[in-house]
Amino acid sequence: MKYTVRTFLILIISLMAILTYAQESAPTAFVMHIDDSGDLLLGEVPLAGASLFVDWNPQNSNSLARIDDYGLLRFAPIGNSEGVYSYSPYFSGFSTPSLEDNEIAVSEVEWSPNGQQLAFRLSTGSPAGSDGVWFWQPAMETSTDPSYHLLRDCPPGCAMVNSRDTAEWKSLSLDWSPDNVAILVHQYLPDEERNALGLIFASRDSESPQADIQPPTYRYEYGSWANDGNRLVVSGVNPDGVVVFGFLERDGSNPQVSLASSIGLAYVRNAVHHPITGQLVMLGSPDSNTAPVAIYDNNGTALTPQIGTQAPDFVEWSPNHNAVFVRVGEEAFIATISGAVYNITEIVGNNPMVTWSESGLPDNATRLNLPSAVELPPASTPIVVTIPAQNITGSQSSTQTLSAPQTDFTAGQLLQVVDSMRVYAEPIIGAEVLADLEQGTALVLIGGPLTDGVVVWWRVQTLDHVGWAEEVVNGVSQFSS
Repeated sequence: MKYTVRTFLILIISLMAILTYAQESAPTAFVMHIDDSGDLLLGEVPLAGASLFVDWNPQNSNSLARIDDYGLLRFAPIGNSEGVYSYSPYFSGFSTPSLEDNEIAVSEVEWSPNGQQLAFRLSTGSPAGSDGVWFWQPAMETSTDPSYHLLRDCPPGCAMVNSRDTAEWKSLSLDWSPDNVAILVHQYLPDEERNALGLIFASRDSESPQADIQPPTYRYEYGSWANDGNRLVVSGVNPDGVVVFGFLERDGSNPQVSLASSIGLAYVRNAVHHPITGQLVMLGSPDSNTAPVAIYDNNGTALTPQIGTQAPDFVEWSPNHNAVFVRVGEEAFIATISGAVYNITEIVGNNPMVTWSESGLPDNATRLNLPSAVELPPASTPIVVTIPAQNITGSQSSTQTLSAPQTDFTAGQLLQVVDSMRVYAEPIIGAEVLADLEQGTALVLIGGPLTDGVVVWWRVQTLDHVGWAEEVVNGVSQFSS
């Protein structure tokens, strides 16, 4: 129950943030691209007019689909200039005086991976029942081509749906399958106060339209496509209210999931399947679903530092899953699986059109310099040290596993004792005491640092002694320059 309530609160906050961005229009867009080697690009692109949303064709970044500030869908197929979408639910010559008056305003548009088809979403609340997911393909082979209503939101279109899997549902976002034939829909279930998933198919079916039948509901918070396109990657709260990550068959069967707690995390979300490593990577936190996140792999290893200071409001992975764009409150970040986090807030601000391009920057993009990245410190390498019995007071020989920590000092430095300092025969509490050094005694760091996760040790040398000393005692450094 606690996760259901928290998820509901996060969803409301996220929807408010998305609506805030969507209400703003801009005549330019920011385009992000990262290649398989990890080279990250950011560019600014002028648009043909003020816009609320843009998606770049995955096969050619000079082709785009965008939503203008009247909520009208405009797109430029590969090799063609931009035109206004005039197919169902629109008609040739359709016009509207404003976004607020447009009862068939488009909220989101997504190219299929082959760059030849479009899926788009309406969410105006119009009683005409047009809300939900639509599909356009360019061929005119049947009388009902080229567009189809695939999923009708309920409300407002409940009376038009003959078969339901849940009481009510609202479409939130779209994700095409790798084979261009299916669309994963993130949904919100108001009566259950939770997110869920639905699967629809981009197909001509005028005799029995999909929009009249709600697809089966998969009760997982987040979903994406596995590399093979035959499975889904799921994460977040499962049907039992437990936080998990893993795989689900395309038809919703055979869940193969792991508990987030099994890898030391309290919450995971937005998991994706990396096409090269085969690992799952996800956003997660060891604390809670309201805490800041970092990128983790499926073993619970943190791949980045913390991203922002609170839970994300918006998340979008790059097509190759090498990086993720995250909005956190008023800030915007790009984080890469190689360990870097870039705060790009001063560059993009609240522009609603900051999105990924799979095929590089458009020709008319102005490349921008990225700010300095916050890097994840290199992982410590464990060092097993065996302490001889004679060097430990009242003890037998001991094996101590230590690692190399991050510290402000480096081996070879000439320092002096701050107050007084004890030198030990080995890097372990309880080891034989070799000397007590007085304030001002000069020393050289000749080895280390090593740590057991609590105490940081340095091997030190004075004129009379060589041994191990703690860097910090009672919160105070024992030596300084």
